[in-house]
Amino acid sequence: IATAGVANSLAQTVLKLTTPGVPDIYQGTEWWDFSLVDPDNRRPVDFVARQQAMGGNASIAELLGHWRDGRLKQQIIRRLLDLRTRRASLFAHGDYQPLLTGSASHGGAPTPVLAFQRSAGSARIIVLVLRHPGAALLDAAEPRVNPQWLGRLGGGFDPIAGATAGHYRDVLGGTQARVDSIVPAQWLRELPVAVLESVDQGRARTAGVARNAGQSR
Repeated sequence: IATAGVANSLAQTVLKLTTPGVPDIYQGTEWWDFSLVDPDNRRPVDFVARQQAMGGNASIAELLGHWRDGRLKQQIIRRLLDLRTRRASLFAHGDYQPLLTGSASHGGAPTPVLAFQRSAGSARIIVLVLRHPGAALLDAAEPRVNPQWLGRLGGGFDPIAGATAGHYRDVLGGTQARVDSIVPAQWLRELPVAVLESVDQGRARTAGVARNAGQSR
């Protein structure tokens, strides 16, 4: 069940760094933490090891291959803190719009994804988080979900109502695409979480977003 636990940890990490409010990261929990409660979590933190890990340029794919060491979680925190710095006004004053809350989808089954949108002016992010990943990741070698599993549960291949169309870049996985509607399964191929940042058309063309047109729907 370890990979399902990792998926839940990444979901909680992404949510606390993107929902309204001020994120609180307890020192040492940049990697996986197996503490229970006080005083069990009052142990020395190896800051040197964490600083050295921050200096690497490993891709998400590489970090997934070594997910047990905790650097995957650290890199996600790093990228989201960078996003919060670049989009400070959005996180301080932006609107919060729930898109998928886990209630029944149009087919009557609970959706396997939580989703919401935050926006301030032209700046916008859409957050996708896998929920209840146990069945999908039982005995899995990595915390990576087969998109077909989302479709079987319902909601994974359904466009999200209310999500704004446009050019997006996944801050975590790096995928970029121009999309008319957001389909969770298209963005959750690499990780059980995704944070889509709107990209203006000029920057999108420069980055070669057209090459990812296959993700449009």
